[in-house]
Amino acid sequence: MQWIDYLSKRPEQEAIGELGLLLSETDKDIQVKQHAIDALSQYTNEGTADALALALYDKRQEVRAEIIHALEHVNDANALNLLAQIFYGDSNKALRLLAIKKMAAFDSPAAKVYLQSALFHQDENIQLKARYGLDGMIAD
Repeated sequence: MQWIDYLSKRPEQEAIGELGLLLSETDKDIQVKQHAIDALSQYTNEGTADALALALYDKRQEVRAEIIHALEHVNDANALNLLAQIFYGDSNKALRLLAIKKMAAFDSPAAKVYLQSALFHQDENIQLKARYGLDGMIAD
């Protein structure tokens, strides 16, 4: 983890790129990936979501869950699109539900469109989570 600490002291764009490369390595230890995701979630530069996306299809759902949590905090235009990609494409229902919940936190017109489309999903739990997300946006 010292390597990740070292990167956190580098210029942001350089660190983001290196952390993204680390995430793209499929054989990396889960703790290494989790530390890299945590480090990336501290950055607000564009490109942070793209770096996180390099682990979006990791075979371990724990890594994908960490990505979802990090995307909520990343101030990057691509973060919402990546959450939608998880919602529409991940095989794990719990991760799809988590992605919907995190999309609602964006409170943007694009997030509303994604949540509205989830209202027509065949799974009632997904419909319900989308409804709660939309209700929270309207209440604000």
